[in-house]
Amino acid sequence: MKSTVAVLGKKFYDEHLKEILEPDHTGEYVSIEPKSGQYFLGETDVEAMKKGREAVPGKRKLLLRIGYDAVYKIRKSLKNKNQSDSIELLREDRSR
Repeated sequence: MKSTVAVLGKKFYDEHLKEILEPDHTGEYVSIEPKSGQYFLGETDVEAMKKGREAVPGKRKLLLRIGYDAVYKIRKSLKNKNQSDSIELLREDRSR
């Protein structure tokens, strides 16, 4: 079950920010405080979260990567046949 912040934040993004941000900020990150409608852009996930935390401390926020379905992707890889499977958390490549 998704949290209220995730549902409200995604709805706010889709209804108010998507058309504004995607043309010029695809690949960047946005931290959204959905109850107030405040949002904070960053070139990195850390930058967007830090700006949001400084401006609206103590409030939960949703982090999205502008123009992408997910902030991160998980990739399964085998390092070699003798090692067990490993899961790696990767930032998506901007060139996609």
